[in-house]
Amino acid sequence: MEKKFDNKPNNGAIFAVKSKKNPAQPDYRGELLIDLKTFPVENNTIKISISGWKKSWTGGVYLSIQAEKPWTGEQTQSAPYQRKQEIQDDDIPF
Repeated sequence: MEKKFDNKPNNGAIFAVKSKKNPAQPDYRGELLIDLKTFPVENNTIKISISGWKKSWTGGVYLSIQAEKPWTGEQTQSAPYQRKQEIQDDDIPF
């Protein structure tokens, strides 16, 4: 039985598309779950910084992503890259 992949708030993953039928189709596809309460809304828009970590699993490589408030320079240099919630390899549905 295949395990369902559940994103945690402000995290997600994109996986390589294995069978493209059209060259215009994306090479990677996935989902990012956004907690809208985390980000300020200005003029009906939200600005989000995203970070990615290349991960491997038995089926290949995927990109684990995290959304955060944009870096303002007020945080420490390493703050934007501190992973708050790690997506474990066990969370992958394959």
